[in-house]
Amino acid sequence: GRIVVAGWETVNGVRQPALARFLASGLFDDGFGTRGILELGIPGELRAVAVEGAGTISAAGISGARALVVRRDASGAGGGEAFHDAAALNGVALDGARSLVAGRDGSGQLLLSSIDAAGAPEPALAWRSFPGAGEAFGAAAGPAGTV
Repeated sequence: GRIVVAGWETVNGVRQPALARFLASGLFDDGFGTRGILELGIPGELRAVAVEGAGTISAAGISGARALVVRRDASGAGGGEAFHDAAALNGVALDGARSLVAGRDGSGQLLLSSIDAAGAPEPALAWRSFPGAGEAFGAAAGPAGTV
């Protein structure tokens, strides 16, 4: 199996979100990004990653003062980025074609959202804040959206 890691890389003194993929041997997977690292080319950092059985990758983090959701296919191509103002994301789970993300809004309240494969928030759970609840640091989904 392959191992996918989310984080950031410093480029010209600026943190940029990045995904790295490794072979089971621990070596970079040269078939992913550039020498195993996929840089997004925007400021920020990724804080969580989830990988589906088919290799679909979803990652979440922060870019400036905005929440960041990244979705890529197994090769690192496709997908795109979705942003939300005044938030940070710390957890992500994949549920079929959607990414379930969790973190905090600009007021420090628990924030949840469901992002479709095209990067758009799904109306039923589009950037919902939960007053009185603290920041989330993880997300999980079971088969067919069960938790």
